[in-house]
Amino acid sequence: MKEYKYIFFDFDGTIVNTINGTRESALYALNYFGINENENKELGRIFCGPPLKESFSKYNLTDNQVEKAIILFRDFQANNTIECNEIYDGIREMLHRLKEKGKKCYIVTAKLEETAKKILQFLEIFDYFDLIVGATSDGSRNKKVEIMKYAIENVKNYSSKNAIMIGDRPSDIKAGISNNMDTIGVLYGMDTKENLSNAGATYLVNTPKEIIEIVNNKK
Repeated sequence: MKEYKYIFFDFDGTIVNTINGTRESALYALNYFGINENENKELGRIFCGPPLKESFSKYNLTDNQVEKAIILFRDFQANNTIECNEIYDGIREMLHRLKEKGKKCYIVTAKLEETAKKILQFLEIFDYFDLIVGATSDGSRNKKVEIMKYAIENVKNYSSKNAIMIGDRPSDIKAGISNNMDTIGVLYGMDTKENLSNAGATYLVNTPKEIIEIVNNKK
């Protein structure tokens, strides 16, 4: 097993449990169009991770309505749900240990970049990350592959041989693979072992502690 230096993390379902705030934001946007999903207990999970355009398009909205829904969702999320977010158990210790070892840590998320930064600052883990890259409000960077590409281009002395992508969704794993990285699928997040395995994850972990062991070549 090799040792990794450049550590790329997904946000929702990997570093932060955003399911409650995501659910409230989705409800707010859908209710604007008269769509009642109040009884859908999986709504937060459904909207955590994938591009918002993809999620809202499943509700038979027009292209203009989808764009409006995304604006409503993001505005509500940024202004009303920051305190709903929680760090997964063991994340703070994991980040501290990785930084002690000189690892470079990055966030790559389909969440609006400014909202991700706001949440990280609220949770007091912002300073652990060397770079935070998310979706742009103008739609120029929304898909995980695009976000990864932009992040990589802004990492000094980057080498894919020493890079790894960590996430809870198949899209995270595929983004890593498409950039010639090894990948870790986290099973404490939003998706299943089967889906992450089928996506081609190099490793699967149940806890953040296992991430430390893999990244430091101890497992």
